[in-house]
Amino acid sequence: MKNLIRNIAALTLFIILGTSLFAQKESINQKSHIGIAGGIMNYGGFMNKSPLTFKQAKPSVEIMYRYDVSNHFSVRATFMVGALGWDNGNVDTLIDGAHRFGSFHTGIVEGDVLPEYNFLDLNKHNWTPYVYGGAGYYVLVTYKKDGMTYNKHDFEGFNLRGGGGVKYQINSSLQLFAEADTREFSKSIDYYNSKNSRSRYYSLMIGLTYRLEPKHLKELW
Repeated sequence: MKNLIRNIAALTLFIILGTSLFAQKESINQKSHIGIAGGIMNYGGFMNKSPLTFKQAKPSVEIMYRYDVSNHFSVRATFMVGALGWDNGNVDTLIDGAHRFGSFHTGIVEGDVLPEYNFLDLNKHNWTPYVYGGAGYYVLVTYKKDGMTYNKHDFEGFNLRGGGGVKYQINSSLQLFAEADTREFSKSIDYYNSKNSRSRYYSLMIGLTYRLEPKHLKELW
């Protein structure tokens, strides 16, 4: 866990120092945002073949640091804690020709580095749609199979994350955002370990970010 946090922090610092050499019109604090978000997430994979369903959604919380490289491009580092699970019951029935009965529940801790693109310049508009995509590392904790502690051997790995959302600039310091995304995992989250159905999860989040040093944007209000 310490190595995960250290690697995310080091990569973010490298990006910030590299890009700040080419853009000195604003201070680093004016380009820096810290934030928090909360929402729901839902597993998809071998045990759940229905895309984009949230009927067994679990909660998640995320903290982040974002650095504005330019008026349209940013990079953010995130640290998320949440839960995933699915319950198909104990009836041995076939779904799409395969046995998918049983249940699992796990906590998940994840760190990501995400380049982000704003379609509108937030120095000239007080809102913008945006997209983002990147990679991260996750660890599954307190894993349970059918309500019992389960020793899952592949409990950590890499993931790809991508999505989009909308930002609204409340004032020169605060931004409200809502976003939806998906993660694709390098290993199976459920205990079936099916090579024909990779695990993923979908999430919806609402959050707030704070700019460390306000910018002069009074003309937007």
